[in-house]
Amino acid sequence: YFRSAQAIIYVIDAIDWRRMHESSTELQRLLDCRALLGVPLLVLANKQDMPGALGASDIEACLHLGAIRDRPWHCVACSALRKTGLSTGLQWLHLQLVSRGSSVSGHSSQKEQHASSRRQRANAPPQKRDARASHPENSDDTDDSFQ
Repeated sequence: YFRSAQAIIYVIDAIDWRRMHESSTELQRLLDCRALLGVPLLVLANKQDMPGALGASDIEACLHLGAIRDRPWHCVACSALRKTGLSTGLQWLHLQLVSRGSSVSGHSSQKEQHASSRRQRANAPPQKRDARASHPENSDDTDDSFQ
């Protein structure tokens, strides 16, 4: 499911402090997936426009982000409603992907190119064989190839 994922964007409701433990558990389950090892993590602490919203440093503590050592991560306070903080987070993520050589502009990575080549070979029609190669007794000079 995550095999070709190049980044994780985890959006959290910064005013729903009652579900922080659940969210932390779910994030940890996600980060434990082998296919996502080393993939950059952007946490968006949404709903900063609401009174009582936890800030980015509070979210970092609740989600135990400081314990993450196997990937770059960044937590940004944002408001999707007011469109604040989103560009900051996405710019950070873009820089992470560019520095990793990931496909951020439509260019395929080397891994993607190899996978595409394998799919093309697997889906290609079978090549036609020379009947003489299949049947050694037909070794005269006539052209018996299938075409």
